This record gives sequence, structure tokens and C-alpha cells, in this order.
Amino acid sequence: MTMGMHLGVFNNGDPAIWIEPPELPRQLVTTGILCKIKGIPGGTVSNSSSWQKHHDQIWDVVLVNYNRSTNLNSAIDLMRRAFEVRRCIHLEPKTDFYEQARFEIFDPVMIQAIRS
Repeated sequence: MTMGMHLGVFNNGDPAIWIEPPELPRQLVTTGILCKIKGIPGGTVSNSSSWQKHHDQIWDVVLVNYNRSTNLNSAIDLMRRAFEVRRCIHLEPKTDFYEQARFEIFDPVMIQAIRS
């Protein structure tokens, strides 16, 4: 099972996944699950050997469930199995608030030095 099977579809027919920035345009609406990804990872950079740097990237991913007849349980489980999730905050739906899950996904990389 893939995450795409859980996602809703925007009113323009595209899968309900958005990378910020820019902010999601108001005219794009979905009635299913929306996945928003912050396009610039956080995390720390530290020195490593051979003029390299180690970047402990942390990607911020949010699932928002606009379908009140379902929940995010299986999508949350899939995210935990597919990625190294450092933290997951699950917010239950309220009458004025849609169910959400915010993930911090760990993705370390080595950065090569730039030599002039």
C-alpha cells in the first residue's frame, strides 16, 4: 500500500499533496487527506571528515483529514513504517478543527565541500 492510495484529490484533479512554499492556494480544495511538506528541511549541520559536513535533515510533513467519515490511523501507520519518524503529533478532530498528524522525518545527508 502506498501513501498515494490514502491521499485525496484537489478539485483540479491533482493528488492532494503540496510542497510549501508557496502557501496552498485557497482555490485548491480537497475532501480527502491532504499532505503538506515544508520544502526546506530543518536540522543541524556539523563538521565531518575530508572537508565534508553532515546535515541531520528534518522534514516537516503534515497530514490533514478533510473527510470526517474516516481517520488518519492507517496513513499514520504507513508513514511510520516508510520513514524514520522522529516525532508524530496526532490531533484528534473537533467540531471546528480537522484531524491532523504532524511528522518530523529524519533524513541525514553528507554535504560535499565546495573548493575554489
